[in-house]
Amino acid sequence: MRKNLFYSISFLFLGVSGQAQFYGEWGVSIFYGLSHLPTGTATEMKKPSLLGYGLFAYPRINIFQFENQSLSLGAPSTIGINASSNGGGSEVGLAVDLPLMVSVNFGAGSSKNNESSFGGFIGGGFGYTYTNQKYTYSGLGWSASEYFKGRSYGPVLEAGLRMKISKQVWFIRFSGKLGLEAEKFRTFGFAFGTTP
Repeated sequence: MRKNLFYSISFLFLGVSGQAQFYGEWGVSIFYGLSHLPTGTATEMKKPSLLGYGLFAYPRINIFQFENQSLSLGAPSTIGINASSNGGGSEVGLAVDLPLMVSVNFGAGSSKNNESSFGGFIGGGFGYTYTNQKYTYSGLGWSASEYFKGRSYGPVLEAGLRMKISKQVWFIRFSGKLGLEAEKFRTFGFAFGTTP
C-alpha cells in the first residue's frame, strides 16, 4: 500500500515537472467590498465599504497541460491604496488582496504553445484582503466604538477572458469573495492587463 502511494506521488510529481510552465500577467485592478451595520447602529449611517485599487500581478504555473486547455495554480494579487467610507468619515491607506487560485485555462494564454486568438479562464480558491482601516459608529447608548476592521478572508471565484491582439495576449478578470469573518464583507474585483 505504501509503495503504491509512493509510486503514485512520484509519478504525479514527474508529470507535473515535465509539463510545468510559469507565467506572469500584469496590469491594474480595483476591488470593492460591502458589509453590514453593527447591531444598534443608527440607521441613517452608511454601511461600511472598502475600495482598493492598484497594481495587479498574476503569477501562475500550469501543472497540467493539454492541447487547448491547462490547469494552473496562481496568486492573482493586488497591491495599492484603498479608501473606506462609513458614518464616522473616510480614510486612505494600504490595500492588499492575496488569493490563491486553481484555474482551468482554455484558448489564448492557456499555454505558451497555444496559437488561439481568443480564450479565457475560470477558477476558485481562497483569498485574504487587508486594509489598515477602522470603522467607528455611534448608536443608542454608545458612541465612537471600533467595531469593524478592513480585513476579509474567504472563498473566491474568478472568471476572465483573454484575447491576442498584435501577438500580445490581453486579459480581463472578474472575481468575487464571500467573507467568513464577523463583518462578512462581500468583495468584488476587476482587473485588466497583459501577458509580457
